[in-house]
Amino acid sequence: MRELLARWGRDEEAWSDLRAGALTGLLSSAYSTLFVQFLARDTGRDPLVDWMQVGTVPLRNRAIRSRPGPVGVSAGVLAHQFADFFWAVGFFGTIIPRIPRRRRTAFLLASAAPWAAATAAAEYYLALPWLQPILPMQVPYWTAMGVHLSSAAAYPLFMLFGEGDRTAGRRAAALLAASVPIMAFLDARSRSRRGLRWAIRGQEEDRRFLHMMTGHHRTGLRLAELAAERAAAPDLRALGRLMAAEHDAEIRLMADWWATWFGGEVQPLSSTERDAMPGMPLRTDVDRLARMDGRSFDHRFLELMVPHHLGAIRMSERKLSEPGDVRLRLLARNIRHSQLRQIDRMESSRWIEDDHRG
Repeated sequence: MRELLARWGRDEEAWSDLRAGALTGLLSSAYSTLFVQFLARDTGRDPLVDWMQVGTVPLRNRAIRSRPGPVGVSAGVLAHQFADFFWAVGFFGTIIPRIPRRRRTAFLLASAAPWAAATAAAEYYLALPWLQPILPMQVPYWTAMGVHLSSAAAYPLFMLFGEGDRTAGRRAAALLAASVPIMAFLDARSRSRRGLRWAIRGQEEDRRFLHMMTGHHRTGLRLAELAAERAAAPDLRALGRLMAAEHDAEIRLMADWWATWFGGEVQPLSSTERDAMPGMPLRTDVDRLARMDGRSFDHRFLELMVPHHLGAIRMSERKLSEPGDVRLRLLARNIRHSQLRQIDRMESSRWIEDDHRG
């Protein structure tokens, strides 16, 4: 690094590389933002909820709302773009200057994906558990890896701004530019309920999962909303808002898929279906919880929500072993990941006790 700083101080060529890297970083962060916004739903995620969760890095719990708001979403987009820009400048400011110009095209094409894997792992497993554990709690590593890969896909644009193979840079720019309207089209079809199932087999399994998980989530949403309103511990209120946003987004996504694939609306669970579902609290238990407050509410909420989460995890794991649309399996993986991590959070009771002692 000292050698590079000294070089920048005396070498216009090095500054040219850094400026080209900064421009590439701006474009790569913009491209990865569009990638997340347009393709999140097809991986079983809601982009606004994801941006809100990223927004907890700069804003902490202030970013969390039961319905994502403009402040949290904007903070998440900016935090994401800053991180992408940081990794790009690191790559083009410290690694690329060491590569001879005649070899940079080949090096960029060969190293972009490994760099994405390395930076995703560093961010996910080292930085975020210390900086903001909400993100690894809510987002699986494969999602973070996909975002970093989308950013690294734009790294060949560097050749447009610096000395190098301009033809390769123009080809990369053309491919990226063509992919944006395609992603936007897929997102628009998904939101307009005109998409198609991506599987031939597993129709009944998909129908059952959507019906049962929607009913299960509706109860989970009610519990989460109660925590957001009535919990005594501030962190539990924030967790309730986060759970409510997650459940609400997944209910709406499943409703869109149901209407697209099967027509109509998802019907409520029958009494028999509800009674047979794992982890479902009795209606009387939910009504009683709604009349509680203080620490008694907090502890009773945990007693109801942990088994409810375990039920959703069992249903998700069953879906992972079934045929059907890959998007439902991705949704099931997301549910399993976040709810397992949320159980760990809820079962660590010290944070509730600390809030009350404070």
